[in-house]
Amino acid sequence: MKNSPVRVLLIGAAGRMGKTVRELAQNDSDIQIAAQCDLGDSIKPAMKNCDVAIDFSQADSIDEICRAALQHGKSLVIGTTGHSPQKHKTIEETAHSVPIVLA
Repeated sequence: MKNSPVRVLLIGAAGRMGKTVRELAQNDSDIQIAAQCDLGDSIKPAMKNCDVAIDFSQADSIDEICRAALQHGKSLVIGTTGHSPQKHKTIEETAHSVPIVLA
């Protein structure tokens, strides 16, 4: 019996890396892009229906992303760079409650 695909919320979907992740997921039956968010989109509703969120957005978005992940208990993969020391602290604090990979 085959397992269900991992449902991914792709944040920063319109960017270069977001497009690459989306393209790769189309060819992988183990991954389903369940929702996509970009500038101006609300993250909270999309976070509810995923298994993991992959962030390739902007460093300024990390507070909202971490709040939504905490609220819904979702894992994060953060590929966005340029976080300030305060934003890194937010990520570290969130990692006490949900799994985070920061690349």
